[in-house]
Amino acid sequence: MSTKQDETVWQDRRGVVRRGLPRGGLSSGLLDTLHAVGLLERVVALSTVSGGTIVGAAFALAQARGQSFPAFYREFLRRLHQRPIDTAVRILLGSGARHLPTPTLIAAQAEVYDRLFFHRALR
Repeated sequence: MSTKQDETVWQDRRGVVRRGLPRGGLSSGLLDTLHAVGLLERVVALSTVSGGTIVGAAFALAQARGQSFPAFYREFLRRLHQRPIDTAVRILLGSGARHLPTPTLIAAQAEVYDRLFFHRALR
C-alpha cells in the first residue's frame, strides 16, 4: 500500500508493519532474513545495486567495526526513517549548501548519507 510517492508501507519478517523507503527496506530485510535463518555469518561478499548499496556498504562498515547484526539493523532502520531526502533538501536550500562540492541535490543527499549511515568514515 503506497502512502506517499517515495514511501511505502511494508512488513518485515516478524510481521511488523514498517514505513520507509523500499530500496533500503528491501535490502535490510533480506539481510535480516539471512541472519534469522543463520546464513548471514556465512556471507563472504555482497553485490549491491542502487539503494541497496547504501545498506550493503553500511553493513560492511558495521561488520568491520565489530557491530552485531541486530544492533546494526535496529540503528539502520531508525536512521532510514529519519527521511534523509528531507534533510538533504534543507541543506541544499539553507546555508549548508556552501559546504558541498557542488550545490546539487545529489551532493546534499550524499552528505546526509555520509552523516547518517557511515559516520564520516572516509574523512
